[in-house]
Amino acid sequence: MANWRAGQTTDIDEVVHIKKIFTNVTQGQEAANDDLKVFGNKLKKEEIFMEILNKGLYQVSEVEREKQLEDMKKEIAHLIVEMVVNAKDLRPIPLSQILKAMDDCKIKINVDKSTKK
Repeated sequence: MANWRAGQTTDIDEVVHIKKIFTNVTQGQEAANDDLKVFGNKLKKEEIFMEILNKGLYQVSEVEREKQLEDMKKEIAHLIVEMVVNAKDLRPIPLSQILKAMDDCKIKINVDKSTKK
């Protein structure tokens, strides 16, 4: 879902399992036409589906969340590598050394919920 909103994925079949709108996914309750009227009478079902996909809330699995945090940690380490050099020989500090130092110092990455999509 995050890749869809970031424009990295354009194939809708990679994002959703089924092209239906539910009021309760767990119970398998599909939304009735009356339920969809909250979007207005002018929108077609396909347009409502895309509106939900582009602006609605979505859940992120624990595995996805951990991967996002790991990717963010590597991105931060890459920034550090670009900005810092070894004081003794003025050479860049290896990425692996930065990542190990982050682990040793128990650096935690917090994602501000106000910036999440």
